[in-house]
Amino acid sequence: MKNNFDRDELKSNLEIPSVVPESINARIDDTLRNLEQRKKSRNLPKKSLLLLVACISIMGLSTLAAFGQNLPIINSLLNFVNPSAAKNYETVKVDITGDTKKTVVNKKTTDKGITLTVNDLSYDGTTLIVGFDLSKPGGFGSAVTEIDTNLLPFFLSTKDGIPSKNLVNTGGDYLSQKDNGNYQGYASFYFGDSDLGIQDGYTLNLGISNIGLHGPSGFTELTGLWKIDTGLTEKDICTAAQTTESNVVHKIKNGEVDSVKIIRSALSNIISLKGINNTKQALKLGFFILDDKGNCLNYMPLTESEGINGDFKIGISLMRIPNDTKKITVIPYRFVNSKEKQYSADLTKLPVSIKIQDQEINISDIERNPGKLIMHYTISGLTDRSESTNFQFEDEVGNLIEPIAPRSRTSPMDYETHQGTYEFMTDHPEKISKVTSYGHEYELMNDYKFDVELK
Repeated sequence: MKNNFDRDELKSNLEIPSVVPESINARIDDTLRNLEQRKKSRNLPKKSLLLLVACISIMGLSTLAAFGQNLPIINSLLNFVNPSAAKNYETVKVDITGDTKKTVVNKKTTDKGITLTVNDLSYDGTTLIVGFDLSKPGGFGSAVTEIDTNLLPFFLSTKDGIPSKNLVNTGGDYLSQKDNGNYQGYASFYFGDSDLGIQDGYTLNLGISNIGLHGPSGFTELTGLWKIDTGLTEKDICTAAQTTESNVVHKIKNGEVDSVKIIRSALSNIISLKGINNTKQALKLGFFILDDKGNCLNYMPLTESEGINGDFKIGISLMRIPNDTKKITVIPYRFVNSKEKQYSADLTKLPVSIKIQDQEINISDIERNPGKLIMHYTISGLTDRSESTNFQFEDEVGNLIEPIAPRSRTSPMDYETHQGTYEFMTDHPEKISKVTSYGHEYELMNDYKFDVELK
């Protein structure tokens, strides 16, 4: 897919209102200009570009409201639900707090008849978890079966309101319905640069400019102003994290890794790798991360950047690292080209497997229910983001089965069993007979793999 970056086109697509105060417009322009300068690094997909612009835009929500304008509806936020915390909210609260006390907030704001309540926070320097409610008098009722938001966090200076340079790279929320018809859940956010801390004198603000309501009759989007200043600094909500840093130089093909940083906490596991990539060709560099039992820990690529001199930095969110893990193994790889290959399987003959180079997807069972198909599978081998593999479905003569919902639901793959489920919303689950997955060919650098000892 062509990866052009056109600042004017992106800005026009966002449909920023013409009456945006010049100070806000200047911030948006600065951000887009900086992103344009880094366009060759391919460190941020377009969805993340929108996320960064939204982050800056939302800072001016109160100013824009005074002008009688609504911010544009931005649907392109990357879903980022931490695999170690993607359960129900009550379980999540236990998982993310551990032996440390969570920071209680309990602040509210109301617009369009809907109240946003921020309950509690946890933060480990890179990942922020926000526990929150969305409620309205009498609850949302049966007309609403799912809610999503573009909730965004940002640290603002108490002196001049300027945001910290460490902005959110990717994020998403997970909400479930309570007995009273209201919704409760959490949002998980990753701040892009784990080496860039939040300075003193910056407090956490949370804002929503649109709320999406899904139901049997369709989708509705509400634009409004939901903004809360927690009054809390980074130090007020910091959660203990264990950090492993290694500055040992490890050679890779046509380059080297000279810095590895691993952050382990109750919130998430993040690995950041820096080094030099001397490849003259446009070959994407990646890393598979294995625990000492050989399980692949890769969950989601978070950042990928490359400087003018070939310097690179790659950030990866990892699946759960067991407490008894003594070391991790890093295996570098390069994509052979940018073209994806299709891998298909016949769903009328189960169980069935799809093998994609060093990865194998085993489909054990499918459920055909009214309005949806649920596929049960396991994934083994080397893979990125294995818990949320995207699938495409066809009928017996090769016609594509289109979904009836804006996105499918995927349960995060269980670390021990490698099991996961994929829920595909469709009017014709009975017609589905073929599934297709996609994968890139890559060159595995087994000769250059190296270990990092954990604390």
